[in-house]
Amino acid sequence: MNDLFIKKAKILIVDDKQENIDVLEGLLENLGYTNFKSTNDSRKVVGLFESFKPDLILLDLMMPYLNGIQVMEQLSPMIPQNTYLPVLVLTASTTDEDKRQALAKGAKDFLTKPFDFAEVALRIKNLLETRFLHLQLNNQNQILEEKVKERTAELVIALEKAEEMNRIKTIFFANMSHELRTPFVAIRGYAELLLEILTDPEDKELAEGIIKGADRLTDTLKKILSLTKFEFDKQENELKEINLSEIISDLFNLYTKAAEKKNLNFIKNIFTERHYNEEELIINFDEEALSDILNNLLSNAIKYTEKGSIELKADIENRNEGESLVIKVTDTGIGIPKEKQALIWDEFRQVSEGISRNFQGTGLGLAITKKRVELLKGKVSVESEEGKGSIFIVELPILRTGQVEKSTAVEQENDEPTEPVETNSRQIFKKILYVEDEKVAQNIIHKTLSNNYTIEIANSVEEALAKVKSQKYDAFLIDVNLGENMDGVQLMEKIREMPEYKETPMTAITAFAADSDREEFLAKGFTHYISKPFALKELKNLVQEMFG
Repeated sequence: MNDLFIKKAKILIVDDKQENIDVLEGLLENLGYTNFKSTNDSRKVVGLFESFKPDLILLDLMMPYLNGIQVMEQLSPMIPQNTYLPVLVLTASTTDEDKRQALAKGAKDFLTKPFDFAEVALRIKNLLETRFLHLQLNNQNQILEEKVKERTAELVIALEKAEEMNRIKTIFFANMSHELRTPFVAIRGYAELLLEILTDPEDKELAEGIIKGADRLTDTLKKILSLTKFEFDKQENELKEINLSEIISDLFNLYTKAAEKKNLNFIKNIFTERHYNEEELIINFDEEALSDILNNLLSNAIKYTEKGSIELKADIENRNEGESLVIKVTDTGIGIPKEKQALIWDEFRQVSEGISRNFQGTGLGLAITKKRVELLKGKVSVESEEGKGSIFIVELPILRTGQVEKSTAVEQENDEPTEPVETNSRQIFKKILYVEDEKVAQNIIHKTLSNNYTIEIANSVEEALAKVKSQKYDAFLIDVNLGENMDGVQLMEKIREMPEYKETPMTAITAFAADSDREEFLAKGFTHYISKPFALKELKNLVQEMFG
């Protein structure tokens, strides 16, 4: 292919003396070159260059009209960048200045007369071979550039499709959260209402079973949605000042009853390595992430331990990279075989799997825990021996912060309803407008609160706006997803524009259940927040809190 290109290469001869042209043409013919043209008028070179498109130019320097240097200056802008087009200067001039000038203007080689024709032949061959290699390289580069462009275009399309799919999946899971949490309100709510009125122990046990089933489904849903957020959304830590002792103690207390039911020795051993003052235990941290991690580890420990003890230990330790919160959950449960200790961190994996598995669950808790820990730039590990128990160890780097002002208010878990106000021997109930398009939810909240409050229902945004203009309400319960052109947030903002409702308590009732959702709704103007599904006790306490 190389030799074929050389023999068919286009060669342009420029010399003012015809006899020199005749000699060069004869040499080219003897060497087997067949495609060459010539001119003895340097003014015609540009036209020939455009029409002939030579691969090599044999150029004399000393010519009338335009000398060889001027010819190269005219041709220079016509030669594309990064293109190798050889010019072999054949001249009677022997000065070094002419040679330097010719090479500076673009000549690739320089020979002085009289010529050694064998040398001329070799110079021509070498220049054409170099030209061929450059053309090959440029061609490959062009092919590569085209392929890169094609591949880039494919990747852009793939990225756009992936982003669109992520957007669709995010919308789908948000809708799924709403569609599943909303009926759980009915299942759990009606079961709780039945539990209040039933007297037969067996009937009460059935209602309690419904509540437990709803809670289990809600927990499963929460874990699936939590995992999908890691998969499809960019997760970020939401830092705020928290008291480690309070948070960890509260979470420990949540599992005390579950441990007592299994007769387990439930031990809390936190921040006992040395004396901590209160300021040392206040840090800047993601409370939801910490709660999620501890919930998963403690619930697993209780689930997989039938006898013995469970210990929750937490301390602040100095590491090379700074201070870390080190949490250890130790149990005397079933333990994990060494060959299966790696798979417990994978989604939907458990030590006991298949139709013969020994324990129920989704296999998502530890996968979510690992993702939470890694997002916090921490580490999680397990030490375990089959039949003897496990130790789960979490190390989380902490960021110090100043001491926060402690609230002197004492939270009261009082399930007693607010007493109605007595005026002239007549009871006056606080009036609440509940905006909700789900009939079942309307029924449950009305039955739960109507003995102690005046509950009015608005089925739509339009009905709610008409009611607030015609009468005065003391508080609002507003579902966020109303299935209309205006959602609950926009309705709340519109009601807030009315002077008489600027300070009125308003609760967002929603299936969006993350801590970040709570903060978002409160920041937009709601005074209170409750996520679906909720316990009726939780609802009663919230309404009491609204009226403070």
